[in-house]
Amino acid sequence: MPNQCIVSSIVYDWVTINESLKKVKLIPDIAKKCVIDDCICINFQLNCLNSEPSVIWQAIGMTVNTASFSVTHCGGCDRDLAILVNGEIVSTVSSGSTYRATVSNLETISIEGEGICVEGEECYGELEINVQYVAAEIDRHDVDIQCYLSNETGDPFHTVQSCGLHCKEVNSDRRLRKQFKSSDGTMVELYNVNLLMEGYITIKISKKGTDECLLICTFPITFHKSVLLCAPPENEIKCKITHFQCNVKVSEAENRKGCLEAIIELDFCLDVKSLYPSVIRVDADVCEPRDNFNKERSLCLY
Repeated sequence: MPNQCIVSSIVYDWVTINESLKKVKLIPDIAKKCVIDDCICINFQLNCLNSEPSVIWQAIGMTVNTASFSVTHCGGCDRDLAILVNGEIVSTVSSGSTYRATVSNLETISIEGEGICVEGEECYGELEINVQYVAAEIDRHDVDIQCYLSNETGDPFHTVQSCGLHCKEVNSDRRLRKQFKSSDGTMVELYNVNLLMEGYITIKISKKGTDECLLICTFPITFHKSVLLCAPPENEIKCKITHFQCNVKVSEAENRKGCLEAIIELDFCLDVKSLYPSVIRVDADVCEPRDNFNKERSLCLY
């Protein structure tokens, strides 16, 4: 009987290890009040048939401390435009003129046409506004917090097999050999294998029960692990993460104003093999289908 050769690997050793790890990171405090300056320019038009004031700017989700604005009537009609702040008329502008003001606690700016309406006529104008506002304060306890494996830009890996966490041996040329006495008194020789695991963890904070994201922070994670294996210098080490779970808790960071302390707890399963390349000889014949194989193939179930 002829011989056939198969390239394969001999498994010298194989272990699976459950690991737990804790990391502490600082993230911005989502509940911190933030004063923001913003400058906006808006072109608007008013149809003659509008019988109600038209809102051209509105504060949503924020409290405006102060705002300086100007409304310019750019023409298109002969009517004056009434300017309303928080629903109250503060002035009127005629074609080609500008109104300027500084107000506090601004909620809305609206315009309304005055005088006789000519059908089909439209008035054009421009609003320039510079606002200083406080972003809405968020209740830190009314949020959902999650953490997951991701790439460096925060995009999640949905499975561990998607290479979200990389494992490899380092210093393979310097495996320290150690001897141990087994229970039956024989000496066992093992090697200290150094492993490096690298990846990215992302913390995402959103409003409770919604998809509205309030904060995303991505951190690189690196950790080392030493494993004793039957792994002579010529052996190759293969390691991978077969399970991963991440939990995170946040609290106020001491002596770090405007920051939260994120405590990240990682649980994962580490699968490590020591392999030796080999060629296996098998006594076997090379098989071929019998002559009528193609005729009978349609009768086979796959």
